[in-house]
Amino acid sequence: NEFEDIEKIGKGGFATVFYAYWFNKNDNIYKNVALKNIHNSNKNVENFIQELKYYCDIGYENPSFLECHGVSRDDTTKNYIIVFELKEKN
Repeated sequence: NEFEDIEKIGKGGFATVFYAYWFNKNDNIYKNVALKNIHNSNKNVENFIQELKYYCDIGYENPSFLECHGVSRDDTTKNYIIVFELKEKN
């Protein structure tokens, strides 16, 4: 598990969002990230792929949007998780 200090920060009908501390092995540094756990994505992969595509399309059209660091899975539920950079509040 590459995520530490996981803390729930919000829940909606489609996903639950968590704060976490992540060790980025590629850059050899720790980063604050948001984990978007997509509800029932373990049973409906097509919905997850569509959600991921929306974020990729938005990020391409608007580079100031949240950067996606990758995809993971919840060890317990097997739901898919999108890993985003966590923007600091100003």
